[in-house]
Amino acid sequence: GKSVDLGGRRIIKKKKEMSLDPNSGIRRNDASSVFINVGSNPVGRDLTFNFIQTRWSEMVAFFPSLYDLARIVDSVSEGFNTPTEVQELKQLQADHADELGTAARALDQSIERAESNVEWMSLHYQEVLDWIQQNP
Repeated sequence: GKSVDLGGRRIIKKKKEMSLDPNSGIRRNDASSVFINVGSNPVGRDLTFNFIQTRWSEMVAFFPSLYDLARIVDSVSEGFNTPTEVQELKQLQADHADELGTAARALDQSIERAESNVEWMSLHYQEVLDWIQQNP
């Protein structure tokens, strides 16, 4: 129900905030795994991407390597399949182009994958949905 969803969202938000807090008990080396694992959860994906968008500079300052940020964005965006999600990735890229460094190529690949997912959805989604409905 809604209370479980809100509770889950609160836990996810707290876990991400703790990951950036050096006094939380979460080791810096483990923080990227927290973001990747939370971001691979269907509920956590959008919350994690929103967190990345709004707290980018904190994340850049916290993670010693842009490689970690690239892995997080790649993991969180793996299932992106709507034009809005592609646009959000492109906006993230545009907003932080001068800070991406070695993560730039990884973000390019995330955008390319999301664009391919959008194309696949436009070509096959209705066909798959029809088949599922006809074959319960």
